Amino acid sequence: MAKRIVLVSTLPCYVAVLVFTLLAGRISQGQGQDTALQLEQAKTSVIALIESGKYEEADADVNRLIADFEPSEAKGQAIYQIAGAYKGAKKYTKAIELWRNAIANQPKAGYAVWCQMEVAWVNIAIGNYNEAQAEVAKLASDYKDDPNLPWTLNIIADHYTWVSKYEQAKEVYQQVIQKDPNNPYAGKARMGIARADALSLIGSKSYTDAQVAVEKMKGDFGDNPDLPEVLYQVAQQFGWERRYDEAKDIYQQIVQRYPSNPYTAKAQKCIQKTGQISNIISSLIESGNYKQAQSAADELIANFGDEPDVPAALYHIASRLEEKQRYAEAKYIYEQIIWRYPVDSQAQRAKVDVRRTKVLSFYCVGDLGGAQAELNAMVTDFNGQPHLPTAVILAAEGVYERARDVNTDEARPHILKTIEILDIVINRIGLSAEVPNALILAGECYERLGQYEQAISAYKRVPTEFPDYDRAGHALFMVGRCYEQLGRTKAIAQTEADAGASQAYKGVVEHYPTSKAARAAKDWLNRSQ
Repeated sequence: MAKRIVLVSTLPCYVAVLVFTLLAGRISQGQGQDTALQLEQAKTSVIALIESGKYEEADADVNRLIADFEPSEAKGQAIYQIAGAYKGAKKYTKAIELWRNAIANQPKAGYAVWCQMEVAWVNIAIGNYNEAQAEVAKLASDYKDDPNLPWTLNIIADHYTWVSKYEQAKEVYQQVIQKDPNNPYAGKARMGIARADALSLIGSKSYTDAQVAVEKMKGDFGDNPDLPEVLYQVAQQFGWERRYDEAKDIYQQIVQRYPSNPYTAKAQKCIQKTGQISNIISSLIESGNYKQAQSAADELIANFGDEPDVPAALYHIASRLEEKQRYAEAKYIYEQIIWRYPVDSQAQRAKVDVRRTKVLSFYCVGDLGGAQAELNAMVTDFNGQPHLPTAVILAAEGVYERARDVNTDEARPHILKTIEILDIVINRIGLSAEVPNALILAGECYERLGQYEQAISAYKRVPTEFPDYDRAGHALFMVGRCYEQLGRTKAIAQTEADAGASQAYKGVVEHYPTSKAARAAKDWLNRSQ
């Protein structure tokens, strides 16, 4: 479960400094004191309306402010601050409109570069990455001689890193370095690139390479005062990826190497926290001490409940318990997440997962009617919830687990039920990223039943409809395997079976040459010549 790193956003500090500087500045020459007071009152009134949620009134008043006051630096500063209030209220379209208005008010004013930066920043925040790229290019072009440009570009690159757009972050950091390699912000940009590399490797699950990148970072930036903070961020990302041992190791390095750094106290707390999480998952659950694991989770909440990554850790613990078919303990922890962290994204997932544990609990005790009723209610109640397809897949996997390691006759009812549940993802709740997963598991189920034609139909849909899916090569390989089975069982002529298998395996080699299945496909093709 890939999670986004929680970087400590430095933007509020920058803005605070900027606003302080702007407010401390003198009002433009020719701006009368009475006019300045009226402008300040109008600005304050608009911001108050925004903060109280009266957006229509705020829109009308800010439009009046723009019309009533002559262009001046003070007017631009007022618009800049009002736009910031709209941004805080997540009224991004209006905020962008106002920042652009402030730039048009006085394009050469000192605040203009910051307005342009904010336009780019918000586009990144709302996922308009193409628009953001254009706005960053405009920032670099229109303000190429502004002394604050390296600063603003670093903020943009940091924000790209914050939303896991590491390549875009590195491109912007490179602009800072190329503009002036000796600028203090160039040093920050170099470290930013190293951090982006490490985080990207963690996100792609290349954990060993990520550890190598961390060691290189320590060697290259050992004297940089920002290194402890960056190492802390990398450790956080390891934690989000449930790599608690790697996270703990970096936290320990911070404590040992930087005993007086502000991040040392945070790292010490994280060492205790990751130790508790690791103990619950690696020791208590794996050794079957499920009730003790539940108690340890309560202790984790008591000791570190305010930490931002604890909901994700609890979710991982609940998931592991569910994998062990300990549905009561898993349900208890999911409910703790919902109750204690109601606005966290994990709580939204947990609401669906609580219902899934009920489905599987009914199924395990043989109450098929109760399981079906609960499943139908889950699909109805959470229709449109992004986590629903994953929850249904997991319910199917929970049922299918009961068909493993038993003979086909015993497994048959569980396999049929699994196919029925998978059909919800494939055909009932709309297109989602889980459809190819569901098709592959459905193919496996049909194989277990000896229904190879149906298995081929399911497997074929994956490379046809989802050619970029990371297991598409595997699915196409399984098409070949099913044709081989049809030939062995004499369900079709051997020549037809060989032709079908050959076509599938050639497709694997041609379209998915780096997949794990490609080597086996090549071996079959070589043997068949």
